[in-house]
Amino acid sequence: MTAEPEPPDQPVEDPPPDKEAPNTLEHPGALHSVRNTMSGTFYMNAANFGVDGVSASPLTRATGRVQESVVRAALDRFVTPPRFDAALGRLHRDRVVVLRGLRGSGKRTAALTMLREVGASTLYALSPQVTLSELAQRDYDRGAGYLVADRRVADADDSDFDWGLVRDRVQDEGAYLVATVGNEASNPADGTTHVDWVMVEPERVLRAHWPHEWPETLHEVLCSVNRVSDVIELARRLAAGESPDAAVTHLDGRAGDVVADWFAAGPTRRQVLEVAALAFAVGTDERTYESMLHKLVEHYEHHDPEVRPGELAAVEDRLRQRRSTLFNENELVSAVRYRDQYGAEQTALCFTVPAYHRHVLAQLWARLDVRFWDAVRDWLNGVAGRHGDPVAVGLAELADVSFGEALPLLERWAGGEVGAGGQHTAVQTLWAMAYREPLASAALRVATSWVTRGSPARRWAGAMAFSGDIGVRYPHDAANRLWQLCVQSHTASGNVEMVLAALFSRLVHDTADAGIVLSVLRTKLRRFSRSSADRRLLVIAIRATLAVLSARDGRAAFVEFLVSAPDRIDLVAELWASVLCYRPTRLAALTALRQALDTAGPDALDIAERLGRALGATLPPDEPPALRSDFQTLAARKGVPIGPVLAALLTVLTEFPTGA
Repeated sequence: MTAEPEPPDQPVEDPPPDKEAPNTLEHPGALHSVRNTMSGTFYMNAANFGVDGVSASPLTRATGRVQESVVRAALDRFVTPPRFDAALGRLHRDRVVVLRGLRGSGKRTAALTMLREVGASTLYALSPQVTLSELAQRDYDRGAGYLVADRRVADADDSDFDWGLVRDRVQDEGAYLVATVGNEASNPADGTTHVDWVMVEPERVLRAHWPHEWPETLHEVLCSVNRVSDVIELARRLAAGESPDAAVTHLDGRAGDVVADWFAAGPTRRQVLEVAALAFAVGTDERTYESMLHKLVEHYEHHDPEVRPGELAAVEDRLRQRRSTLFNENELVSAVRYRDQYGAEQTALCFTVPAYHRHVLAQLWARLDVRFWDAVRDWLNGVAGRHGDPVAVGLAELADVSFGEALPLLERWAGGEVGAGGQHTAVQTLWAMAYREPLASAALRVATSWVTRGSPARRWAGAMAFSGDIGVRYPHDAANRLWQLCVQSHTASGNVEMVLAALFSRLVHDTADAGIVLSVLRTKLRRFSRSSADRRLLVIAIRATLAVLSARDGRAAFVEFLVSAPDRIDLVAELWASVLCYRPTRLAALTALRQALDTAGPDALDIAERLGRALGATLPPDEPPALRSDFQTLAARKGVPIGPVLAALLTVLTEFPTGA
């Protein structure tokens, strides 16, 4: 049986508007800055996707209710772009507008500003995978604003007729909708929906964020800037006291010029291979990098008939000091010193400016032919399983340059063709992509394709991707896709229920969005409890719910959830009632609940009493006495008396008025 059709994406279960949710998560490099890998040490801070090479860009939820702090940030010092008024007028008139333009041109910020300008008090972000058919059928809150950022759907879906249906639906519901698409998207023939977006002048943005005089050289640099975020980062650096000459080195355009000049100067084969290897080895120590470089040289010699075997590693009369030459003769390469978990000083190799990383790959892609890239592909297939972290970061950068070159590698690794290590690296690559727009939406599409149409191994890799950073970025998509996979668990090569539990645990510990998973399960339990529903789907929902409620990292994840969201006690109680009342899972549920309460920490008694009252209001009248009896039987069987916390829950539960 196939999974039930997935309902249109709904912005459900978001933090209440009066509570600012801590839903930003630092890059893995900030959480685990030093990792011991199978073959060496990896220093993630040298390989981050942030703008400055020290602090990393945060991972934020991309769907659901848009937090007020995000809207305020968009409105703060907003500079009106050239086509803003035209787009705003169209939004006023039609309630739907699509901004079509280059990445980094400020479309998303402008979209949020437009929605607030037309009076939308509550804003929601929808999945970039949403189709026009779903947009034309979903429900909208009257007076609310909706954003679909980085939408990429087949052009066949974007007809005048389909957009007309979306307009009609949004207008009937009294809402507003703004979508942003890339410059490559087609423009419907009638032109009534799309507005070709033009980036605001960089000097105006810099003036708004740093209202001081600057040298003439800065004017020249700004002429080549093509991303609004670059200008804002430049302003931040200038405000922090950096000189203009130092601050502009981190501009993407300036970094691109430096790398292009380096390649134009005619580096040796060895130097080109050094930076190529570093692109997939950033953050590694010298020994790991040199080992990876040696393997790349071997593959390149094999694929390029113009190079004699051993030529690039020919023996010389004197011992070549290659390590010092790498740093002394290559301005693109640098090293950072850091202390590992033992306090010992270590070295990690990196690019001198983090932005060089992508531009090196862009230059390699633009300049070198298939022989070189065949060598790189074979090399990566060999090192992916041993050096997953740096290879994942490098492949994510390559995906930004040529997605078509990166995708076949991801597909192969996710399918298990290079072992479990390669599969893990494929998942890590999607996680790395989640930290950068619009790569995040591309990673979402890849994970979705694996889960819905992949082999068992790829389905499992997709599930794992959704349990981590992709799930943090797109929690609504993740919860729905993992549920779909639970229904089709025979098509995956692992325990999908436990992956859904892992997603819940991750969201509990790092975001304010864990209620999304619980709400999806509650919806399934209610729907499949009806007499006309498929009983098999109810059993799947109950087992998935038990796995989620049993999830723990220290203390139970649902306990952590209730500590941060005490008002969701009724939701949690309803889920516990479902797994406790279903006899095949009752023993496992009793065991999990007792273990959770025994390890609930300082909040144990409060949570036990509140959960007891909520369960009493949810359970059938004959269940509370039966539960007390079953807990006593379980305690006697294990020879462990009922503790004070569980006793408090049972006392409140059995004292609850019968039939309430």
